[in-house]
This record gives sequence, structure tokens and C-alpha cells, in this order.
Amino acid sequence: MYSAELAITALQTSKSSGSVFGGLFVLLLIVGVVVILGLRQRRRRHRAEDDRPGLVLAHPPTECIEAVAGYMVRRGFAITYRDDTTATFTRPEKPSADLGCLLLMLGVIPGLLYYGLYKGTLTTTATAQRAEAGTQLMVSGDDEAAQDAVIRWARGWAEENPAVDEP
Repeated sequence: MYSAELAITALQTSKSSGSVFGGLFVLLLIVGVVVILGLRQRRRRHRAEDDRPGLVLAHPPTECIEAVAGYMVRRGFAITYRDDTTATFTRPEKPSADLGCLLLMLGVIPGLLYYGLYKGTLTTTATAQRAEAGTQLMVSGDDEAAQDAVIRWARGWAEENPAVDEP
């Protein structure tokens, strides 16, 4: 009788230790994914503004803002504010695939709710100010891809459309 009790106790111990190790593995997996996501976000946020310096153009500020507004509207952005020297653009933000996968690993319902209900907005602002060398175009906001695209486009636009001096 004593050996049967020992066998049952050993079986229960092995089952509970297996579930402990399985739970520990899942916990370590989740912590690892969260750490990786955090490092990716930190790398994106620490991108210095100096990486994206303002661009000096030979065109007047109103013409620069007009050209940037046309470019952004063609790319599908909505204009939320505009005056002679500033324009603000928005577009919907897609849900993060990393966070969505993490939520799906934690449970199907949280992941589906996240993908179904997430509504984010990305904003980009272009400002053109008169400077000594011409017009300085500065682009800011939380949409880094749009900022980079506007700066690249503006460089090409300035080369293709040289400013004409008025008599």
C-alpha cells in the first residue's frame, strides 16, 4: 500500500512540476516579447530631431506650404489645419502587429478586440519660415515615415522647380 501511495505522490509531483515549467516557459516567452517590443519602441523614439534637419528652399513660404499640401493630399493625408506658413496633416494609424500578436498569444478575445477596435491617428506638421538664406521648411509630428518622405520629396521638388527671382 505504501508503494502505491508513493507512486501516486510521485505522479502528482511530476505533473505539477511539468505544469510549473510550462507556465514558467510561457511567462518567459511573454516577458521576452514585451522586452523586444520595448526596445524597438525606444529605438524609434530616440531618433533625434537632428536626423531630420530643416530644409532651406529658395521659394517663398506660401509656395512651399502649397506644394507640401498638394503632395500630402495626393498621398492620402487629410489637412486638419492650414495657413500661409503652417499645415497639419493626419492619417489613420494601423494597429501594431507586434502588440496584436502578443495579445493573441495571451488570448484570442483580447487580440481580436485590439485589432477590431483600435483607432489611432498620426499627425505631421510642416512649417515654412523666412530665413536669411531663403525659406526654412521644418517637418515635425509623430509620423516619422511621413516626415522623412516630405523632406525627400521637398529636396526633389526644390531641384525640379528652381525659384524665379522677381524683377
